[in-house]
Amino acid sequence: MKQTVPIRTFWYADKLVMPLPIGIITTINSDGIVNAAPYSLISPYDVSGKRPQMMMALRRRSHTFKNILATGEFVVNFPRADQYEQINEAFRFYPEGVNELEYTSYTTIDSKKVAVPSIKECPQQIECKLADHSEMGNNQGIIIADILEIVMDSELVDLGRGERIEKLNLPVYLGDERRRLFFYGSLPTSTSFDIDPVPREHEDIQYQTRLSWDVEAIEGLEQVPDFVRQIVVDTIEEAAAKDGLDQVNQALFIKLLKKYAPPDVLERFLS
Repeated sequence: MKQTVPIRTFWYADKLVMPLPIGIITTINSDGIVNAAPYSLISPYDVSGKRPQMMMALRRRSHTFKNILATGEFVVNFPRADQYEQINEAFRFYPEGVNELEYTSYTTIDSKKVAVPSIKECPQQIECKLADHSEMGNNQGIIIADILEIVMDSELVDLGRGERIEKLNLPVYLGDERRRLFFYGSLPTSTSFDIDPVPREHEDIQYQTRLSWDVEAIEGLEQVPDFVRQIVVDTIEEAAAKDGLDQVNQALFIKLLKKYAPPDVLERFLS
Protein backbone atom coordinates (compact mmCIF):
# COMPACT_ATOMS: atom_id res chain seq x y z
CA MET A 1 0.00 0.00 0.00
CA LYS A 2 1.21 3.52 -0.85
CA GLN A 3 0.79 6.53 1.43
CA THR A 4 1.18 10.22 0.67
CA VAL A 5 3.44 12.40 2.83
CA PRO A 6 3.29 16.17 3.36
CA ILE A 7 5.28 18.32 0.91
CA ARG A 8 7.19 20.72 3.12
CA THR A 9 10.14 23.06 2.78
CA PHE A 10 13.28 21.06 2.00
CA TRP A 11 10.97 18.33 0.61
CA TYR A 12 13.93 16.70 -1.20
CA ALA A 13 15.63 16.10 2.16
CA ASP A 14 12.58 15.49 4.37
CA LYS A 15 10.69 12.17 4.10
CA LEU A 16 11.85 11.57 0.54
CA VAL A 17 15.28 9.94 0.19
CA MET A 18 16.76 11.49 -2.92
CA PRO A 19 20.52 10.90 -3.33
CA LEU A 20 22.28 14.07 -4.47
CA PRO A 21 25.88 14.90 -5.35
CA ILE A 22 28.01 16.96 -3.01
CA GLY A 23 30.14 19.73 -4.44
CA ILE A 24 32.09 22.25 -2.41
CA ILE A 25 31.71 25.55 -4.22
CA THR A 26 34.65 27.92 -3.86
CA THR A 27 34.19 31.60 -4.65
CA ILE A 28 35.91 34.87 -3.79
CA ASN A 29 34.24 38.11 -2.78
CA SER A 30 35.06 41.53 -4.21
CA ASP A 31 37.92 41.82 -1.69
CA GLY A 32 39.45 38.53 -2.81
CA ILE A 33 38.49 36.58 0.34
CA VAL A 34 37.72 32.91 -0.32
CA ASN A 35 34.38 31.38 0.58
CA ALA A 36 33.63 27.64 0.53
CA ALA A 37 30.27 25.93 0.95
CA PRO A 38 28.86 22.48 0.07
CA TYR A 39 25.90 22.32 -2.32
CA SER A 40 23.90 19.46 -3.77
CA LEU A 41 21.50 21.13 -6.21
CA ILE A 42 24.08 21.22 -9.00
CA SER A 43 23.71 19.54 -12.37
CA PRO A 44 24.72 19.66 -16.05
CA TYR A 45 22.71 22.17 -18.08
CA ASP A 46 24.14 22.03 -21.62
CA VAL A 47 25.96 18.77 -22.32
CA SER A 48 27.39 19.82 -25.68
CA GLY A 49 31.11 20.21 -26.18
CA LYS A 50 30.65 23.57 -27.92
CA ARG A 51 29.29 25.45 -24.92
CA PRO A 52 29.12 23.12 -21.91
CA GLN A 53 27.20 24.58 -19.00
CA MET A 54 26.33 23.87 -15.37
CA MET A 55 23.21 24.85 -13.46
CA MET A 56 23.08 25.43 -9.73
CA ALA A 57 20.20 26.30 -7.39
CA LEU A 58 20.99 28.08 -4.13
CA ARG A 59 19.71 30.72 -1.75
CA ARG A 60 20.09 34.12 -3.38
CA ARG A 61 21.09 35.66 -0.07
CA SER A 62 23.90 33.15 0.42
CA HIS A 63 27.53 34.27 0.38
CA THR A 64 28.14 31.97 -2.58
CA PHE A 65 25.40 33.54 -4.72
CA LYS A 66 26.54 37.08 -3.88
CA ASN A 67 30.17 36.25 -4.67
CA ILE A 68 29.32 34.67 -8.02
CA LEU A 69 27.38 37.76 -9.06
CA ALA A 70 30.21 40.02 -7.85
CA THR A 71 33.10 38.22 -9.60
CA GLY A 72 31.41 36.01 -12.21
CA GLU A 73 33.47 32.92 -11.32
CA PHE A 74 33.36 29.81 -9.14
CA VAL A 75 34.76 26.29 -8.88
CA VAL A 76 32.83 23.09 -8.14
CA ASN A 77 35.15 20.84 -6.11
CA PHE A 78 34.10 17.20 -5.69
CA PRO A 79 35.31 15.83 -2.32
CA ARG A 80 35.88 12.24 -1.27
CA ALA A 81 33.54 10.39 1.09
CA ASP A 82 36.30 10.18 3.72
CA GLN A 83 36.35 14.00 3.91
CA TYR A 84 33.02 14.35 5.73
CA GLU A 85 34.54 16.30 8.62
CA GLN A 86 35.90 18.90 6.22
CA ILE A 87 32.62 19.02 4.30
CA ASN A 88 30.66 19.58 7.51
CA GLU A 89 33.04 22.31 8.62
CA ALA A 90 32.46 24.17 5.36
CA PHE A 91 28.70 23.71 5.92
CA ARG A 92 28.74 25.75 9.12
CA PHE A 93 27.29 29.26 8.84
CA TYR A 94 30.33 31.43 9.32
CA PRO A 95 29.87 35.23 9.01
CA GLU A 96 30.36 36.86 5.63
CA GLY A 97 34.00 37.45 4.82
CA VAL A 98 35.28 34.38 6.71
CA ASN A 99 37.28 31.79 4.75
CA GLU A 100 35.79 28.49 5.90
CA LEU A 101 38.75 26.55 4.51
CA GLU A 102 40.98 28.00 7.22
CA TYR A 103 39.04 25.84 9.70
CA THR A 104 39.57 22.67 7.68
CA SER A 105 42.60 20.62 6.63
CA TYR A 106 41.90 21.54 3.00
CA THR A 107 44.52 23.50 1.08
CA THR A 108 44.00 25.60 -2.03
CA ILE A 109 45.77 25.63 -5.37
CA ASP A 110 45.52 27.96 -8.33
CA SER A 111 42.82 27.07 -10.82
CA LYS A 112 43.55 26.80 -14.54
CA LYS A 113 41.15 29.38 -15.97
CA VAL A 114 39.59 31.34 -13.10
CA ALA A 115 40.91 33.50 -10.25
CA VAL A 116 38.94 31.45 -7.71
CA PRO A 117 41.18 28.79 -6.11
CA SER A 118 40.49 25.05 -6.21
CA ILE A 119 40.74 22.60 -3.31
CA LYS A 120 43.81 20.42 -3.73
CA GLU A 121 42.44 17.44 -1.78
CA CYS A 122 39.28 17.20 -3.95
CA PRO A 123 40.06 14.92 -6.92
CA GLN A 124 37.76 16.63 -9.45
CA GLN A 125 37.00 20.25 -10.26
CA ILE A 126 34.81 22.15 -12.70
CA GLU A 127 35.90 25.75 -13.26
CA CYS A 128 32.95 27.95 -14.18
CA LYS A 129 32.14 31.45 -15.43
CA LEU A 130 28.73 33.02 -14.88
CA ALA A 131 26.58 33.02 -18.03
CA ASP A 132 23.16 33.90 -16.63
CA HIS A 133 21.24 34.01 -13.38
CA SER A 134 17.75 34.56 -12.07
CA GLU A 135 16.21 35.41 -8.71
CA MET A 136 12.98 33.61 -7.96
CA GLY A 137 10.76 34.74 -5.12
CA ASN A 138 12.28 35.79 -1.82
CA ASN A 139 14.83 33.03 -1.48
CA GLN A 140 15.74 31.09 -4.61
CA GLY A 141 18.58 31.87 -6.97
CA ILE A 142 19.53 30.04 -10.17
CA ILE A 143 23.01 30.16 -11.67
CA ILE A 144 23.78 29.11 -15.25
CA ALA A 145 27.52 28.95 -15.87
CA ASP A 146 29.84 28.19 -18.76
CA ILE A 147 32.31 25.40 -18.03
CA LEU A 148 35.80 26.70 -18.76
CA GLU A 149 37.80 23.70 -17.57
CA ILE A 150 37.30 20.22 -16.15
CA VAL A 151 40.25 19.13 -14.00
CA MET A 152 41.01 15.90 -12.16
CA ASP A 153 43.92 14.18 -10.46
CA SER A 154 46.29 12.82 -13.09
CA GLU A 155 46.07 9.21 -11.91
CA LEU A 156 42.31 9.19 -12.59
CA VAL A 157 42.35 10.33 -16.21
CA ASP A 158 43.21 7.06 -17.97
CA LEU A 159 41.30 4.69 -15.68
CA GLY A 160 38.22 2.84 -16.90
CA ARG A 161 35.05 4.46 -15.62
CA GLY A 162 34.30 1.72 -13.08
CA GLU A 163 37.78 1.88 -11.60
CA ARG A 164 37.66 5.68 -11.58
CA ILE A 165 34.39 5.62 -9.65
CA GLU A 166 35.96 3.30 -7.07
CA LYS A 167 39.03 5.52 -6.70
CA LEU A 168 36.93 8.68 -6.35
CA ASN A 169 34.72 7.26 -3.57
CA LEU A 170 32.30 10.16 -4.00
CA PRO A 171 29.88 11.13 -1.22
CA VAL A 172 26.15 11.60 -1.70
CA TYR A 173 23.78 13.67 0.40
CA LEU A 174 20.78 11.69 1.70
CA GLY A 175 18.80 14.32 3.59
CA ASP A 176 18.39 15.19 7.25
CA GLU A 177 16.18 15.02 10.30
CA ARG A 178 14.97 18.38 11.56
CA ARG A 179 17.91 20.13 9.85
CA ARG A 180 20.18 18.94 12.64
CA LEU A 181 21.19 15.35 11.87
CA PHE A 182 22.54 15.09 8.31
CA PHE A 183 22.90 11.81 6.43
CA TYR A 184 25.53 10.90 3.85
CA GLY A 185 26.37 7.86 1.76
CA SER A 186 29.16 7.05 -0.68
CA LEU A 187 29.73 5.62 -4.15
CA PRO A 188 32.66 3.24 -3.71
CA THR A 189 31.42 0.76 -6.34
CA SER A 190 29.28 0.76 -9.47
CA THR A 191 27.38 -1.56 -11.80
CA SER A 192 27.37 -1.19 -15.58
CA PHE A 193 25.09 -2.69 -18.23
CA ASP A 194 24.48 -2.44 -21.95
CA ILE A 195 21.31 -0.94 -23.37
CA ASP A 196 19.65 -3.67 -25.43
CA PRO A 197 18.00 -2.91 -28.79
CA VAL A 198 14.24 -2.44 -28.71
CA PRO A 199 12.21 -5.63 -29.12
CA ARG A 200 11.90 -6.80 -32.74
CA GLU A 201 8.16 -6.08 -32.88
CA HIS A 202 8.91 -2.35 -32.39
CA GLU A 203 11.76 -2.05 -34.89
CA ASP A 204 9.56 -0.54 -37.58
CA ILE A 205 8.63 2.44 -35.37
CA GLN A 206 12.03 3.25 -33.95
CA TYR A 207 11.89 6.63 -35.66
CA GLN A 208 9.54 8.75 -37.74
CA THR A 209 10.42 11.18 -40.51
CA ARG A 210 8.47 14.15 -41.83
CA LEU A 211 10.62 14.84 -44.89
CA SER A 212 11.49 12.48 -47.73
CA TRP A 213 14.78 10.57 -47.21
CA ASP A 214 16.56 8.79 -50.05
CA VAL A 215 17.73 5.20 -49.68
CA GLU A 216 21.38 6.06 -49.00
CA ALA A 217 20.42 8.58 -46.31
CA ILE A 218 18.19 5.99 -44.61
CA GLU A 219 21.02 3.46 -44.70
CA GLY A 220 23.29 6.00 -43.02
CA LEU A 221 20.64 6.86 -40.45
CA GLU A 222 20.30 3.20 -39.47
CA GLN A 223 23.97 3.17 -38.50
CA VAL A 224 23.13 5.64 -35.73
CA PRO A 225 22.36 3.95 -32.36
CA ASP A 226 18.62 3.41 -32.07
CA PHE A 227 18.25 5.23 -28.77
CA VAL A 228 19.34 8.55 -30.33
CA ARG A 229 18.06 7.97 -33.88
CA GLN A 230 14.88 10.03 -33.50
CA ILE A 231 16.89 12.92 -32.05
CA VAL A 232 19.17 12.80 -35.12
CA VAL A 233 16.15 12.72 -37.46
CA ASP A 234 14.51 15.71 -35.75
CA THR A 235 17.74 17.73 -35.72
CA ILE A 236 18.56 17.12 -39.38
CA GLU A 237 15.01 17.72 -40.60
CA GLU A 238 14.76 20.95 -38.63
CA ALA A 239 18.00 22.20 -40.20
CA ALA A 240 16.90 21.13 -43.68
CA ALA A 241 13.51 22.82 -43.30
CA LYS A 242 15.18 26.10 -42.33
CA ASP A 243 17.02 25.97 -45.66
CA GLY A 244 13.74 25.39 -47.50
CA LEU A 245 14.50 21.75 -48.32
CA ASP A 246 11.89 18.99 -48.34
CA GLN A 247 14.20 16.03 -48.94
CA VAL A 248 17.24 14.57 -47.17
CA ASN A 249 19.78 12.91 -49.42
CA GLN A 250 22.98 11.17 -48.43
CA ALA A 251 25.21 14.21 -49.00
CA LEU A 252 22.96 16.45 -46.91
CA PHE A 253 22.69 13.80 -44.19
CA ILE A 254 26.47 13.52 -43.88
CA LYS A 255 26.94 17.30 -43.98
CA LEU A 256 24.40 17.97 -41.24
CA LEU A 257 25.51 15.00 -39.16
CA LYS A 258 29.05 16.37 -39.11
CA LYS A 259 27.74 19.82 -38.20
CA TYR A 260 25.40 18.82 -35.39
CA ALA A 261 27.07 15.62 -34.24
CA PRO A 262 30.80 16.43 -34.10
CA PRO A 263 33.39 13.61 -34.10
CA ASP A 264 33.59 13.38 -30.30
CA VAL A 265 29.83 12.72 -30.14
CA LEU A 266 29.90 10.04 -32.81
CA GLU A 267 32.95 8.46 -31.24
CA ARG A 268 31.15 8.26 -27.89
CA PHE A 269 28.19 6.46 -29.44
CA LEU A 270 30.00 4.22 -31.90
CA SER A 271 33.23 3.23 -30.12
